[in-house]
Amino acid sequence: GGGGGVHYGQTVRGGGGGGGGEGEGGRKSPTERLARFVKLDVATKLMENVHQLAGKTSAALREDAFLVTIVGVTALAGHGHNVSLDNLVRRRQEEAVQVFAYFLELILEGEQRRASGAMSGGGGDGGGGASRAQGGGAGASLGGVADIAVLAAAQTESEALPPPFPSPTSEQRAGFEALIASSRFVRSVLACSMEVVVASYKTATLKFPAIPHLLGLDAFDVSNIIEPFVRADTTMPREVKKHFNAIEERIMETMAWAKGSTLFGFMKAAETGVPPPRPATAALAAVSGSRGTSGSGGGGGGGGGGGGGG
Repeated sequence: GGGGGVHYGQTVRGGGGGGGGEGEGGRKSPTERLARFVKLDVATKLMENVHQLAGKTSAALREDAFLVTIVGVTALAGHGHNVSLDNLVRRRQEEAVQVFAYFLELILEGEQRRASGAMSGGGGDGGGGASRAQGGGAGASLGGVADIAVLAAAQTESEALPPPFPSPTSEQRAGFEALIASSRFVRSVLACSMEVVVASYKTATLKFPAIPHLLGLDAFDVSNIIEPFVRADTTMPREVKKHFNAIEERIMETMAWAKGSTLFGFMKAAETGVPPPRPATAALAAVSGSRGTSGSGGGGGGGGGGGGGG
């Protein structure tokens, strides 16, 4: 892989499956951590879905890794199958799933803090995962893209960390379950997570917006989640923030206004009074693998559009 990707492969291990078992060294699995906010069966189904979505990117990840690997190397010519490349693809997908769970947990925790603060009359500002990241003491010394993996892999119940935020209320849980039921929201968080992973490797074909397109999203769809995604972790390395800031600027300066963009569709709808067509319908159907799943994603799309309008 090269670059920071080596560190990803060394640090993101275990706990990546959709099940609820403990990860290596007593680490909680992503499913167990997310079960703080939603029912265990909902968290399990979510992580299984995320693994399936990540699996849909296999061909593109393998092509990208192959093109990067063969630069200046002629020995691979004529070989259509390479085990090490397959392992690399699986590793990158697993890294993306780990980073997804890490950031989704922080996003939900941040929303819970703001909601609780609003109800109690406090500031409700909530720094997302600030208390956990600062309590661990690791964030202050981290400075590279690949260091996100260290944070994603180090979710333990260590005494050095502050106690977790109180369990959400039943009303908050219902809100979280409605949020993660949005297909577009889940895909957008996964797209941002894969951007973190891809940014830590050399890439030949996966520059933005290649990842969102693979997941059936328009570039503007991702812009709705970038701000809470970046805000979720106050210790996020500077170069990761710069990467997302550059993406956001590119979206708002050019991509959001291009014909075919989600925003373009809403603008036309406001002018004509005709509801905008579902963006990337064919891509969504291809990624979901069935019309039924794609249809359910439409509801989530509406939620994402509403967030953009707000």
